Formats: sequence, C-alpha cells, structure tokens
Amino acid sequence: MKAVLCLLAINIMLLAAVPASAGDTEHWGEYGIQLKFSDRFSLKSDVQLRFRDGISDFYWYRFEAGPNFKLNDRINITVLGRIKPQQYGDEWRRQYNIFIDPVFKIAHNGTTTFDLRTRVQTKLTGEGWQFLRLRPRLTHRFYLGELRCAWFLYNDFWLQFSALGARDRYNVNWLGTGVKFGLKRPVDFSVYLQYRSDKLPATGRWDHDPVLGTRLRYRF
Repeated sequence: MKAVLCLLAINIMLLAAVPASAGDTEHWGEYGIQLKFSDRFSLKSDVQLRFRDGISDFYWYRFEAGPNFKLNDRINITVLGRIKPQQYGDEWRRQYNIFIDPVFKIAHNGTTTFDLRTRVQTKLTGEGWQFLRLRPRLTHRFYLGELRCAWFLYNDFWLQFSALGARDRYNVNWLGTGVKFGLKRPVDFSVYLQYRSDKLPATGRWDHDPVLGTRLRYRF
C-alpha cells in the first residue's frame, strides 16, 4: 500500500511539473494487472484515462483485457478486447475494438533488446476502420543501486487500410521514450514522454501534441 501511495504522489508531481502554457499537452494514466498462469500463458487487463488541454479536460478512457501467449523465446501474441468511451462536444460515444498483437524479438544481447510489435486494430462499431500498427522498440535494462530499471525508445506507425485512399494510409505516428522502474515486486511503474502526430484530413498537414504518460502495473 505504501508503494501505491508513493506512485500516486509521483504521478501528481509529474502532472504539476507540466507548464500550464503547454496548452495541447496531454496526460495518459494507465493502471493494469497481469495474472500469470504459466511461463507460456497469462491474462492482462488495464484502464487508461486521458486528459487534454494542458491536462485540464478529461475526455477519453478505455478498458481492455485479453490473453497473452508466449509461443517461444522470440514470439509473443496478445489478443485484446477494448471498450473506449470518448467525448465529442457534450456527448460521450462508445467504441469497441479488437487488437491482435504479435511481438517479435529481433535482437537481444543480455541487457538490450530490440523488438517489433505488429498490431492489427479493428473497430467493431460504426465505420469499419482498421489499422496495421508497426512499433519497433529498443529497450535497455540497468540498475540504479538495487532498483531494476529499463529505458525504452519506440516509434508507433499507424497504417489505415480501410475507408481511405492509398496516399492517406499513413496518418498517425507516435514517437516516445521513457523509463520503467521495477519497484517492490511485483509492481512496475513507468513514465514516458510521447510526441503524438496526426495527419489532418482537411488539409493533409500534420498536427503534433506532447503526451506525458504514466503506467502502473501489478503482476500476480
């Protein structure tokens, strides 16, 4: 319980550190659990809350859950179902998604890993939007005293393959870096900065917003 209270305090301090002048800054806070049944199979679920307009407007949240399968030392597959309410004006609309997440470990040398997630994202309600998301990620593990840490760097390319012309398929990009802290087992806490870019349909120009993210995960 002390660890959880400490993490919540860190979360609040991180939010307070973001200047109010950064009007488009968002905060994404994620809280999840993972239940491990064997070395090959586990279940995971989490909730994410998003705030925009200088972290003053709560506009988006989601719940997702599903199984994870470790096929071998290099391939993991996760299948997730998601419920995502989002605010549009004064109205909240709900969206349902399915994610299929194969992750391939490309290289590993003991403390450093390079992997590639190839996420297939399908919207189940309304317009049938579908995305292929390619996310290469570099992770380096190290210790601060006795504290287990991992620095990570990633880029998430979104390729839409329905409802758009061929030239419009690459329209979202997330570039981010952060650190995961392995606190008292089995609790992990991560903090990251992400540069989110969206291609505006009306003009074709890219819009960019910084994101301050935190993630708290409990592993059974």
